[in-house]
Amino acid sequence: MANASAPSSSHPPKIMRNFSETWQYNEGVPRTWLEFKEGVMFCSVCRHTQHRGNSFVVGTTTMKLENILFHESSQCHRDCTSVARAQSLPLQATPSVKTLTKLSDATAKKMTILFRTAHAIAKTARPYSDFE
Repeated sequence: MANASAPSSSHPPKIMRNFSETWQYNEGVPRTWLEFKEGVMFCSVCRHTQHRGNSFVVGTTTMKLENILFHESSQCHRDCTSVARAQSLPLQATPSVKTLTKLSDATAKKMTILFRTAHAIAKTARPYSDFE
């Protein structure tokens, strides 16, 4: 007769993994984006930018360091990190505002020269063709 207490399948027992506090650091650098609440691990950066299609946005219960490393190096996480960094900058410090300011400065200089020329033409009653 078969032993009644023996498991019915040949699969090894499932290993229950737990979250390790050491995962929140990458060689001394904190992973501030990694959060663990109520048995679920998720990425606060990806969750904040509302990126869809990522298990770290809704939360994952698969507690493995390899999953964290994979997410950390994923294009999705890098994109979300870039968006979060850009949103945290003051508006005047963004590259687009700086470029527009430089463009506006160049345009203002050109307009200043144009108006000085127009003023000189009008003051001396000379034709514009003298300055072309």
